[in-house]
Amino acid sequence: MTVVRAGVRPWADRLAWSLVVVLTGSALVIAGVVDGTIAIVTRVLVIAAFLLMVAALAIVTVRLRTSLRSDGTAVVVRDPFGASVVPFHEHLAFGRWLDPESRRPVIWMTDHGGPIVRVHPRLDPVCVELFAGRVALAVVDRDGAPPAPPDPPPVTRDRPAGPRY
Repeated sequence: MTVVRAGVRPWADRLAWSLVVVLTGSALVIAGVVDGTIAIVTRVLVIAAFLLMVAALAIVTVRLRTSLRSDGTAVVVRDPFGASVVPFHEHLAFGRWLDPESRRPVIWMTDHGGPIVRVHPRLDPVCVELFAGRVALAVVDRDGAPPAPPDPPPVTRDRPAGPRY
């Protein structure tokens, strides 16, 4: 199985440092080493570090969900809140457009040159190219503006229309 995940380094560092501050500050307050104004400041720092720790944990969790995977029969493009499974076939490739505003590549899985699934921007383009090489898919540079994401499907109601009670 080949897997490429989004980077978590800065948030993993923040998570580790906030954990150290929470544990050290809590131990100092509980043991009674600090008192008075310093104890109040330490408690405030522990609360702030705890909030940072919660935020960092949430961000790390979401970023670890962003990935490209392949088991040899299909490519799974995962973003934080969904996934698309694309079976291998002859005209499957990665298309790379250059976004004129951000000057960063926008990568889509393409079928016969047409975009089908966007690769999440948090995935490093170099890692996506390495992934493509490992699963034997081409990375094709495309001219023009990158395709826009498709419009979401309209929301429909499954229950019959009628009076609400």
